[in-house]
Amino acid sequence: MPRHPSTSRFAILGALEWEGPLSGYHIRAWIKGSVSHFWSESFGQVYPTLERLHSERLIEPAHTEQGPRRATIWRITAAGRAALAAWLRTPAAPPTPRLEWLLKCMLSHHDPIATAAHVNGVQHAAESQLRALHAAAELVTQQEHDPRRRAHALLTIAAGRLAAEARLAWVAEARRTLELDTESEAPSDARRASKPRTTP
Repeated sequence: MPRHPSTSRFAILGALEWEGPLSGYHIRAWIKGSVSHFWSESFGQVYPTLERLHSERLIEPAHTEQGPRRATIWRITAAGRAALAAWLRTPAAPPTPRLEWLLKCMLSHHDPIATAAHVNGVQHAAESQLRALHAAAELVTQQEHDPRRRAHALLTIAAGRLAAEARLAWVAEARRTLELDTESEAPSDARRASKPRTTP
């Protein structure tokens, strides 16, 4: 079975193509500041990937920043742009979700307090993300002057906003369902309570 290349390399090539020459630190900062609502890379991923991209001649040093911490500033090469363009034309891999909060909500059926806490946590996280995405959209609108780049950046923010709004809709559905469950159990509890006890 063929091994697919790591997507980290293309995220880094994309950062260099979008922003221009950057150090490893600033690549990580760009990813965190611009696309963290749908993508993440750790420093542990960025620096080894930069070395591999350099060895494959997909990036090259532009210059070295002097100072207490010397940093290589990398730029994408023509070969790197070609590799990035080829990757952009391939179908994206299907997502493999790992939603801890949803797993916990399912398995905490015997613990309504834990379930309620998880539902509340989903709400607070979604509301926080919506605030962050609103700020990001304003920043892109103000600072990105290229219409095509601005439209593409705002589309990624819209995807995050719609996902967060979907989670809030799920929160409302979860609360309705839990209330229905509680009400549906109440009559049987009441019947058991009102049923006269028989003395053996």
